[in-house]
Amino acid sequence: GGGGGGGGAEGGGISSFDALVLAVPDTALGAAAVRSIGTAGASDEAAAEAEQEALATLAASLDGVRAEPALCWSGVLPLASAAVPFDAAVVPGSPSVRMLCRDASKPGRAATVDGGALWTAVSTPQLARAMAGSAEAGAGLRRREGPRADAAAAKLLSEEVSLLLAPFLGGEHLRPLSATATLWSDASAADSLHHPHECVSLPAWRLAIAGEFVKEAASPLEAAALSGLAAGEAVAAAL
Repeated sequence: GGGGGGGGAEGGGISSFDALVLAVPDTALGAAAVRSIGTAGASDEAAAEAEQEALATLAASLDGVRAEPALCWSGVLPLASAAVPFDAAVVPGSPSVRMLCRDASKPGRAATVDGGALWTAVSTPQLARAMAGSAEAGAGLRRREGPRADAAAAKLLSEEVSLLLAPFLGGEHLRPLSATATLWSDASAADSLHHPHECVSLPAWRLAIAGEFVKEAASPLEAAALSGLAAGEAVAAAL
């Protein structure tokens, strides 16, 4: 295999690094990183050629992973939501919401926001596609770099979050004090590499690629978490 370590990152201000972990939903970045690997360190010309063929196959697989959209709902719920007995949950049975998270459970986050508790919900790709394509929502939804406003999507997800939390609140349906919805056009992967391991590890170059797209798990969130852990362990072992 090629030599370890690395150097140079165009536009990023990084001149050298000991290892690289790519944990982003854009698989094109991983493909570009793999294609940038040279033949330095190969034992001979035949080994270099075989190495490049394998890397090209990996890069093509990464390029082949399709992205799918999601709506990110951010809502301030009444403080009564503190009674919910979990900080985060995946929701495989919901046609609208993929996961819920109490923001205060994250390190360094405020316990209250604007007199309530901030929660985040991520929609299913199906809902995001339907809302983005509807006449009611299409004009208001924007990519994450645009305005964070769409009344129709925010209202629909607010109602779904209220329904999902009600069984943990004695049947009470909490109305958010405020809520917004934002469209992420490439929020998650629609395909999987079906890789045998949770991350793509190239120890000879101290490179690891992580994401929910590497290997399937019970849920995309679990796949992403396991992949990130595996990438960290792979890079640590290579150093």
